[in-house]
Amino acid sequence: MVKFSATGKKRSSDTVITPRCYSDDDVEEDDEQVCLQSKRLKVETGESSSSSIGKQNDLSGDELITVRLDPDVLDCSICFEPLVPPVFQCNNGHICCSTCCRKMKNKCPSCSCLMGTGSSSRCLAVEKILESIRITCPYAPNGCRESFNYAEFQRHKASCMYSPCCCPVSDCNFEGSLERLSSHCNTMHRESIIQVELNSPMTISLDRDKPITILHGNNSEYVGAVYILHNNNSKSVGGCFITLTAIYPGIQEGVKYKLIAKCRDSSLQLKASIVSTKHWTGVSPSKDFLLVPHDFFDTTGLLNLNLLITWSD
Repeated sequence: MVKFSATGKKRSSDTVITPRCYSDDDVEEDDEQVCLQSKRLKVETGESSSSSIGKQNDLSGDELITVRLDPDVLDCSICFEPLVPPVFQCNNGHICCSTCCRKMKNKCPSCSCLMGTGSSSRCLAVEKILESIRITCPYAPNGCRESFNYAEFQRHKASCMYSPCCCPVSDCNFEGSLERLSSHCNTMHRESIIQVELNSPMTISLDRDKPITILHGNNSEYVGAVYILHNNNSKSVGGCFITLTAIYPGIQEGVKYKLIAKCRDSSLQLKASIVSTKHWTGVSPSKDFLLVPHDFFDTTGLLNLNLLITWSD
């Protein structure tokens, strides 16, 4: 049961919306009763479990209800993932998603009643709420104008291009969207970072004892990302583990890199996809690396490393 504290033109008493069980035969008959009078819900998720509703009219003339509620009530009680229609409910009112219903072999784990069979079926009231909910991206202040249903919201939040990324430069506390981070690096750290052109090979002078080298991707067709050339010098192994990481929200689709280290007649090469992170912690999240023996470095501890970052849409 989900309780809403509602205020309307004709009443101010609390309204309780109790999900009901519906068999497949009841879907068409009761459809109008469970659609909440065709009202569209715009949900602002909050930490508080208390709920309040304010009403206003949108430009199309439809009544818009703003709801504040604990987002946990929209999760499956078994797998704790966001509920997605179809939603099933046993006779005792326990709700679960269709995936868990199949995994539990149509048996409610709370009371052992049948679920998702002829005796009980879809909970259309909850489904209507889920379908009506539109959640605004929390990074709207950074420029995102998208809105989603609850299930899509969690996926979007993890990869939103406007989610904050942290500057990897030591002692810098800047945090902002990718576009702002790119501008910040160009303005504040231009002298200490290396500019790289996507799809253009370049040579970097790598210091054997320098753990990270910060690069800034620059391409007119692609929002510049900040890259970290990570160098883990292992004296016990007798070489350096080298890899590339991007400070970037989500996954960089189609972005790969190639490293080539040469020493006289020998050469080593790595081709890999770039792994992204929003917050650099000092440890590369990538499992791919190029192991370069210390013999590849000159007497001053430097290595001319060839780097190519490629991007294809």
